[in-house]
Amino acid sequence: MNRKISACGFLYVAPINLDFSQPSHEKKRWQRRWFTLYDDGELSYGLDSNPDTVPQLKMDMNKCIRVCEADAITNHSHSILIAFKSDRMDVLGGLKKCNCPTVGADDRHPVVCYVKADTTDEIRWWQNLLQFYAKQNAILLMPTRHFHTSEEYFDDDFPADAQKEFVVQ
Repeated sequence: MNRKISACGFLYVAPINLDFSQPSHEKKRWQRRWFTLYDDGELSYGLDSNPDTVPQLKMDMNKCIRVCEADAITNHSHSILIAFKSDRMDVLGGLKKCNCPTVGADDRHPVVCYVKADTTDEIRWWQNLLQFYAKQNAILLMPTRHFHTSEEYFDDDFPADAQKEFVVQ
């Protein structure tokens, strides 16, 4: 497999199972890791920049649905959230957390990953780069009905004997 590195550099990653709403988790350390983004959409990180180092985690950015600022969530400056779609979403679209080291199967892929950098410029550069994938995979909610002005409609959700007429203006 011949693939090229699109971007690489040191960032900090929060432990996958970190819950920022728990005060006891504030003491958990972000880990400095070497991140590598490949042209096929794989984002991985490992202990150092040596290409022979086995990655600690691989993420498929082709499953990424959101990349956004996370300073307010993490209480850490220069942080972003990377969210992934999961085939195991419940009916309401909730996401399930996963404590997994690899991407081997869909149920082993992290749903959310928090990353931070040393500077605002550095994290914005990574954020803009990763948002390319999120925009490609954005989940669009389409309206079930289209209403046009000055046309009459009947609401199909009411039983026939209780149907109400209304005009959208």
